[in-house]
Amino acid sequence: LFAFLAYRQNFTDRIAGLIGKAVEFRMLNLHLERLSDIIHTPTEEGLGASGVDLAPSDEQGQPEKDSPSNSGTPPSGIRRTIR
Repeated sequence: LFAFLAYRQNFTDRIAGLIGKAVEFRMLNLHLERLSDIIHTPTEEGLGASGVDLAPSDEQGQPEKDSPSNSGTPPSGIRRTIR
């Protein structure tokens, strides 16, 4: 009787571990699907790689006339030297 109870407990522990791993794999699949959706979503026009509009604009969405991105020269205090 003692051996039967020991085998039953061993079997129960192993099956519980197997079920736990199956749940982990299903969750991994869910996370991979979410990442796939994010990766394969096309970027919107006018947005940089980070998804943020990099050009400053006024209230109507037009680029500011005195914006550094429109003038061709860097704002004061910024160097373009690459070392």
